[in-house]
Amino acid sequence: MANFFDDLGAAFKKVANDVSNEVTIAGKEQQLKEAFQALGRMHYKAVRAGKEPAGEEFSAQMEKILLLMQEINQLRDNKNIPTNEDFVDM
Repeated sequence: MANFFDDLGAAFKKVANDVSNEVTIAGKEQQLKEAFQALGRMHYKAVRAGKEPAGEEFSAQMEKILLLMQEINQLRDNKNIPTNEDFVDM
């Protein structure tokens, strides 16, 4: 019976980790959305002023977007997707 509860505890821990990972990804995706919106505002303001949308501020925002995209991809790649070996026949 102890093995059953050990397995059950391990399963709950895995589910909790998966949920935590999904919450982290959702948070990063929200940050990415906000970063794209800020980039759009910067672009709009530059065009309205008759300037080329470039410069240090624009580059820093692009770098932030690329970093967030990389972090999201890493989180998705690190997800543990269960295989048949993860399940035990009873």
